[in-house]
Amino acid sequence: MIFDPMYFLFIGPGLLLSLWASFRVKSAFNKYSKVRSMRGLTGAEAAQEMLRYAGISDVRILRAHGILSDHYNPLNRTLNLSEAVYESNSIAAVGVATSTATPVEDGAGASDGTGVGPPPPWHETATDTRTGTRSTRRRIRKGRLLVDH
Repeated sequence: MIFDPMYFLFIGPGLLLSLWASFRVKSAFNKYSKVRSMRGLTGAEAAQEMLRYAGISDVRILRAHGILSDHYNPLNRTLNLSEAVYESNSIAAVGVATSTATPVEDGAGASDGTGVGPPPPWHETATDTRTGTRSTRRRIRKGRLLVDH
């Protein structure tokens, strides 16, 4: 097998970009892990409240091992939250838990094919494509409904 140094030219930028992105996500999570959510909900409680609001009661929320290893498993309908997210009442934990629960709420895990009903009030429709920044700010403000009250 012949090794070609051009390999690094193609793989290097992608590898550096993924390392940089991973560093930014972990540093943001660590920064906001020190800020308590206004309601004092843990990540597990916030995800449970979000699922309850969407009318989903058959998804179990479990503690998973690892760092930021949060995921939804549609085969056994479990929302697996890492220990740092499951137990913490920080805004980082609430944000990760609710974003991990979003595919469940959007119907990705609906096994009966009927979906899960209307979207909750903090969701934006996909038709608003005017400005991403304005739409993102609106989502953040509406997301506070879950965290602030």
